[in-house]
Amino acid sequence: MAFLYLVGRIPQEAVPFLEKIQPTKWKLWKTEGIDFSKDFLWLDDTQFEGEKNTLIEKGALDKFILIDLKANPNQLLDIVNSRVG
Repeated sequence: MAFLYLVGRIPQEAVPFLEKIQPTKWKLWKTEGIDFSKDFLWLDDTQFEGEKNTLIEKGALDKFILIDLKANPNQLLDIVNSRVG
């Protein structure tokens, strides 16, 4: 549903990136929903110690990006721009 909410509110060139976002489920730690056999980025406004430890164990700590839109309202756009071209 977030996809439908964002369409029309974001630049058209960002839509293909939204289509790549897949929903997931977890019970305790969000890392339970990550398929570590595939490349991923995890964007979130918080991370618990257990989640951080799992990322460290899997050698994937660099896949986590802390999001703070109050401090940087353009942070998501900056991330997209840094990964395109």
